[in-house]
Amino acid sequence: MTAGNGPKASVSTANTAKMKLALDGGSSAQDRFNQQFVAAQLTLLATPGSDQAALASQLICYRLSFTPVRLSNGVILSPGSTLGELIDQAQRAARQGSAADLGALAQILDLLNSNDPLGRCTP
Repeated sequence: MTAGNGPKASVSTANTAKMKLALDGGSSAQDRFNQQFVAAQLTLLATPGSDQAALASQLICYRLSFTPVRLSNGVILSPGSTLGELIDQAQRAARQGSAADLGALAQILDLLNSNDPLGRCTP
């Protein structure tokens, strides 16, 4: 799923042109969000084992350090939130397109995508 282009915009991993476009990012909040969200989803697809176990892990497990963020729906994301909560809120923001939420989530997803390259974080 990506933000923009309709209520359920999605990019198939088989569509390499759209994947490249999403991963190239851009300067808008929506572009940065799409870049980071697609990268995070690809990482989850490539993770061996149970997706459910990964989704239950807390963000702090990935050494994410950030000030808690209140989204427009009142949900607060913090390092104690789970990866599943982050993905759920990212999907909601992608559907609704709030630039402020997309920007905040892009920053958290960037931290996630930039840390733990060896996959040492296990629930």
